Amino acid sequence: MKSVDLLRTDDLCDRLSLGRATVYRQVAAGRLPKPLRIGRAVRWRRAEIEAWIAAGCPPRERWQWEASDDHR
Repeated sequence: MKSVDLLRTDDLCDRLSLGRATVYRQVAAGRLPKPLRIGRAVRWRRAEIEAWIAAGCPPRERWQWEASDDHR
């Protein structure tokens, strides 16, 4: 089984050039892919974020990501 490469909030902030508060507002507004919750930690799949950016950053309601076996 392959491990999933996860981004912390700070990693996502750096990748998107946004502040933490803005990232959380964007999540609440449905403008970012839904994060994973691992206990109290919030993480995003790196492969999903890269695919989401390549797709033009669509709102969550229009975003559907199918992980390939390479990214699970």
